[in-house]
Amino acid sequence: MAAAICVAMTGAAQAEVIAHWTFDEFEDGTVAGPLVRIRDYSGNQRDGWSLGDTAMVRVTNPYGTSTAMSLGPTADGLIFRAPWSSLVFGSPAITAEQAINWNGSWTVEIVLATTQSGERGTLMHYNAGDPDDAEWWVRMNDNGTVTFLVQDTAGTTTSVVSTIAINDGAWRHVAAIYDAVNQQIELFIDGQSQGTASTATFNGELLTDHIDYLRVGSWLNANQIQLTALVDQVRISDEALSPGQFIAPEPASVVLLAVGGLTLLRRRDDSARPPI
Repeated sequence: MAAAICVAMTGAAQAEVIAHWTFDEFEDGTVAGPLVRIRDYSGNQRDGWSLGDTAMVRVTNPYGTSTAMSLGPTADGLIFRAPWSSLVFGSPAITAEQAINWNGSWTVEIVLATTQSGERGTLMHYNAGDPDDAEWWVRMNDNGTVTFLVQDTAGTTTSVVSTIAINDGAWRHVAAIYDAVNQQIELFIDGQSQGTASTATFNGELLTDHIDYLRVGSWLNANQIQLTALVDQVRISDEALSPGQFIAPEPASVVLLAVGGLTLLRRRDDSARPPI
């Protein structure tokens, strides 16, 4: 899966990958029970934990052949908890260097496939542990569209809603971006911008001095707004990425066919929709 993990950067500067969960440490059919460690492939040791019984399945999609996390209505997705003063992944004994500072620009990406309809499902949710604290979430609506919302410590919210529905069973790439420099948020579906919104009142106030939570696949308040989906990758970067810097699909393979003395090229599509 190396090709999917690599990111193409433009210019001399490169964004730092803060955390990257690909689930590739699991064999096909593995069931990750409560509090099974989920490895962070960014090298930053921000491991997470599974909650509930989360199945890991082998999939082939535009990003390659790899292991995906299968989220169902009884699973609680991944939870990343923190003690006071830092955002912690994997263990209460996390070091200060492993904490995530949300005060600057950032991009969260998730590669998934779902057919869930008629109810909302959480892709990712961050909250500092108190209803009055700053938070952000990326959530699929009951019609399959996606909402990206941020809330500052004053309770002021800003959001973008996609025009594209993602619940058709195809593999989708969703990217939610907070741009601290331009004070705006932007949502992308499969590399296509779904709009921007000003966040002048938000101003990066996602604090790290509270009991912080980051969940993938379920809402903060346990077992609510759960997502039924296959999740192949989740990645967090420390700046507002451009589409050319997103997790990249693998190059399409090409099959040579000899027909009537002519050599034809045909693209082989390995991105068949998975069972969900």
